[in-house]
Amino acid sequence: MLILNDSQDSGNDISRNDRTLLAPLSAPNSFRAWLVQMKLHKSVETIQKLQRERKQNRNVNELKAAFSEFYLMLVLLKNYQTLNSNGFRKILAKHDKLYLMTSGDEW
Repeated sequence: MLILNDSQDSGNDISRNDRTLLAPLSAPNSFRAWLVQMKLHKSVETIQKLQRERKQNRNVNELKAAFSEFYLMLVLLKNYQTLNSNGFRKILAKHDKLYLMTSGDEW
């Protein structure tokens, strides 16, 4: 790792704390740098864990939405089936009335 000195950071706004992150572990305050790096590592792990959980929650929510939509489609299909059955029954009733038949009642 490198330490940026003032001649290298011209045009860049790198704070003193950021420079300690770039310090080698053999520097006098290497424990402090190591501690900061560990905190950053824990933060990165936490962020990655939250991203995985969010992705899993998104998948669960998508499945819930898909099942809800599927159920609504089944309700529509059931309504369509009932409508067709009633329509077919009425057509047969008109047919029986027109041709004076009673076989539709038996069916």
